[in-house]
Amino acid sequence: MNKLKIFLLLALVVSMVSCKHKPKPSNKPVATDTTQIAPVNVSQADMVLLNSLKKSVAQQDTFNKVEIKFNIDFRSETQSHSGSGTIRMIKDSLIWISISALGIEAGRALMTPDSVKFIFKLKNKYFAGDYSYLRRFLPVDVDFNIMQSIFLDQFFIFPKNDLALLDYFFPTQDGEKITITTRGRDEYQQRFGINNTVVFDNSIKKMTENTALFASNGKGLSISYSDYKDFTYHNLPSKVSFNGVGTDFTAVFTYQKVTFGKKMTVNFSIPNNYKPFEF
Repeated sequence: MNKLKIFLLLALVVSMVSCKHKPKPSNKPVATDTTQIAPVNVSQADMVLLNSLKKSVAQQDTFNKVEIKFNIDFRSETQSHSGSGTIRMIKDSLIWISISALGIEAGRALMTPDSVKFIFKLKNKYFAGDYSYLRRFLPVDVDFNIMQSIFLDQFFIFPKNDLALLDYFFPTQDGEKITITTRGRDEYQQRFGINNTVVFDNSIKKMTENTALFASNGKGLSISYSDYKDFTYHNLPSKVSFNGVGTDFTAVFTYQKVTFGKKMTVNFSIPNNYKPFEF
């Protein structure tokens, strides 16, 4: 995996990475909204379990403003990097990210519902675009809604975070753990081109794993959440791990401090002397 893809995969300004290569054309399936999902016969037992999951999801923490201080550790077959950073989020409005290496800020990112921007200070370069371009590099589709859910471990499903689509998942339960998957739902694969599996721990009302794999080649992304702690009266994982499935990377975010509701600044500007990334 080249360095630019690492950068875009995390949708962050990862301080140690840049790339001079042009992206390869994406061969992942194209989802179309015009394709209708065929009716699904859901058993009564499955429907009861899915409705129970929906109620549990409704009990999750909510937020307005949050700041996350974190360390990041990246590993692949060919390279490894470490750094630290800050994420600031205003619900449904913006995500601001700064990443540093050896105490020096190397990059910033700003995401809104409609745009993605980042600056890479070590190279005096920037990117300004939208999620449609970002999806050319990512193993799964993402949008703003999913991005803010990822970092706060709020329940979501790929590729459209629409709880109505839960009725197309097979659910199973083992104690407090509920696992839902679209494996075997051909109509879901035909529309979205992926298999999505989510593990939800009902005892803490939290998603502990979310995996999306392309039906065509089995590659994709798995996100896991662990080491839960009480951050300002909110139960959150202190470790969020991104693992490439069929690719060669792991990126682990370890939360050092999480603060909700504080007044925050989200400065972001592209200097006049910065040049756009050449993809």
